[in-house]
Amino acid sequence: GFGGGPASAIKAAGFQGRVTTGVVRSNGSALSTPRLDDYVDLPWSPIDRYIAWPNVDAVEQSARADAHVRENVDRREAVEYDAPLREARVLNLPSCKRAADGSYDMRYRYLGQMAHALVAPAGDPGGVEARVRQTLRDGVRYADVVWEAASHVVAQMGAFRFSSLHVRRNELQYKNEFTSANQTLSNIEPLLRRGEPLYIATDETRPAFFDCFRATHPRLYRWSDFFDDAGVGHGPLSGLTVPRKLIGCVEQAICAMGRRFFRTGHSTFSGYVSRLRGFVGAPDTNEYPHHKAWSRESATSPQQQPRHTGRMYFIEDPEMWTTTVGPARPKRRRSSDRTGELMAESIDEAGAALHGGATLDSPNHAA
Repeated sequence: GFGGGPASAIKAAGFQGRVTTGVVRSNGSALSTPRLDDYVDLPWSPIDRYIAWPNVDAVEQSARADAHVRENVDRREAVEYDAPLREARVLNLPSCKRAADGSYDMRYRYLGQMAHALVAPAGDPGGVEARVRQTLRDGVRYADVVWEAASHVVAQMGAFRFSSLHVRRNELQYKNEFTSANQTLSNIEPLLRRGEPLYIATDETRPAFFDCFRATHPRLYRWSDFFDDAGVGHGPLSGLTVPRKLIGCVEQAICAMGRRFFRTGHSTFSGYVSRLRGFVGAPDTNEYPHHKAWSRESATSPQQQPRHTGRMYFIEDPEMWTTTVGPARPKRRRSSDRTGELMAESIDEAGAALHGGATLDSPNHAA
């Protein structure tokens, strides 16, 4: 799915107060299960096209006069929201689809800026764009087990009391983003607090690769520090196991709860962490590629942050979370924003369960 998240389906019921994603209404209630013929696959990717609301003429006229709308359109082809789309029960943007010869049909490669899969005129009349984003936030999300597993790790370090990194080392085509561990540390050290715990999500296979961090950040953690011992019944997370296919999702949720997050620049894994950070109300949602040298001054400079356009799918547009409504971390478990609330409540529950027990700072635990 897009940006490391689940595949999305957008259904717009005339935009008359109801927008649904997949089979979930924007108010959180479920639709009856659609039949196969209820789905209309859109044979294009949001990186090439966008749905124009209320029509192509209105959006193109607005784009000529408004720079922000032009950036949202970003040289993509407009798709008219015509009768076939209005009458479809579910508009599905498939993440992949095979052609007749068995190869993947690249028209369905699901890349694009999800915040702008639909574009409205300046000012978003009627709040249509915002309602689509709201539905994606509340209706298309990771399963509860992902957030609950992540919460046990986060509880060990403290929500927003550690910084997190995603450092991709293997099979990344953008070789200019490869740096040594020493260079990464030098690049980000000005934005770290002294002795701050660090969590690194990485595909680096050498256990000692990041050891240079330990001189200034002895509480340096990777997945194995939490789950290798847990899998054999030892450590503070004893007995907690995570299915292999969910490990990446859980690591994204862990990284989302860092005070600051340092990303791999051209990575949709990192991009989705940024979106999650917006959803859960992280204190700093700026983009900090770890291969770039940072200072306290550059960290607060708007000029150092990327431009967000309709075709830029590696970098999430903050409008994905700034235009949604409702608290990021509500107190009640049954509200529509399950992402923030589950992490908030699970952190509290995990912390209470571990109170007085072993932690990663306990003498008998080797980090």
